[in-house]
Amino acid sequence: MENRKTRNGKQIRRMIASVVLSGALAVPFCPLTAYAAPESAYSAETWEKLRDNKMEYDEIPLLVQEYNPYYLNNAASYADSKTTENANEIRQGKMEDAEDLESSADQMADNADSLMDQLEELVESGATGASGLASSYASLKASSALLHQNSITTRQSANTSYEDADTKALNQRKKQTALIVQAQGLFASYNLARISVPVIENSIAMAERNVARVQNKIAAGTATQSALLSAQNSLKSLQGTLTSTKASVESVRQSLLLNTGWASTDSPEICGVPEPDLSRIETMNPDADVQTALVENISLKLDRKTLTNMDSGTTDYQNQVRTIASEEQTIRNSVKSLYQTILTDRAALETAQSAVDVQQKKLSSMQTSFGAGLCTKNELLDQEASAASAEVDLITAKINLQQAIQTYEWALQGYMTS
Repeated sequence: MENRKTRNGKQIRRMIASVVLSGALAVPFCPLTAYAAPESAYSAETWEKLRDNKMEYDEIPLLVQEYNPYYLNNAASYADSKTTENANEIRQGKMEDAEDLESSADQMADNADSLMDQLEELVESGATGASGLASSYASLKASSALLHQNSITTRQSANTSYEDADTKALNQRKKQTALIVQAQGLFASYNLARISVPVIENSIAMAERNVARVQNKIAAGTATQSALLSAQNSLKSLQGTLTSTKASVESVRQSLLLNTGWASTDSPEICGVPEPDLSRIETMNPDADVQTALVENISLKLDRKTLTNMDSGTTDYQNQVRTIASEEQTIRNSVKSLYQTILTDRAALETAQSAVDVQQKKLSSMQTSFGAGLCTKNELLDQEASAASAEVDLITAKINLQQAIQTYEWALQGYMTS
């Protein structure tokens, strides 16, 4: 009898917990407040940099770790669920949960049968109140069926559960690293987006000058209304592009602020992406680096650890072996592909630099010609716009190369985007 009481008490606690959990799930998600680490975690100089009103690329990892709401939520959830149990212990716990659910389902079914007996007696006697009992019976039978199905699902989950403390830790590391990589990508995306705004503005200025030229030609009888309409449509299209581009820039900025701990109403100075380290490219060795990536890759470590928690004779085990082999080949191919991207982006940077040199020489020559009265103001303005556009192309090439190098470095540190 004592064991039965203990078991029933356990069931009641589990049922209460399920009710509390269902209530918690109904509450809208709200990110945790970004509490900073203890003062002793970093030097005074580092804290000063993190707390100033300037966002720099090298601060991104620490800003995410200290202020990113998703990073902090993940850390809190992991701390709450952290366990030292091995896979067998976790699997056994799920089996016990399945047994409890099955027992509750049987008890509800028994209660439903009792109600059915009462319902039949009421119907036979002609008494009222049968409809209420019928509703209760239907509700109990439905609840019993649901609990029974949940017990089956839980048992199936237990049979295929290969999670342990190590796999949880690896999953946590993978999620948190992804948030840092995401923030770095947003920083680069913002810089790429915002430099396109002055280029579009220069194009609008050129289009406005073109409209004015066509209007002058119409006045002189050397152009048609159709040419003017075409010029005006081009101008209107560029103005629309500028509006949508500015909206996109602001959207990326807002995402970047959220991911680094600022409020949406804040206006920190967002610095540029650092120059790509060209010397680092010379030290890269994709053949050797592949081995480093294979050793450090978080997903591969996770899959290998999961394999050790499986029974070797099962289908899941054989499937996991194939998954690991495929993943290893993907990593080999990806490292070499990332290296080729770096070489391609370096060549693009060299081309962009040459284009800047050419445009600057043309601008210098045009300025001399303008001073001598050999070209018009509009011609000079057009060349200034071309030179500015070449500068933007150069900055874009630098950011692309820097990000390609950063992606390669992450691959060697264990994180590779899928």
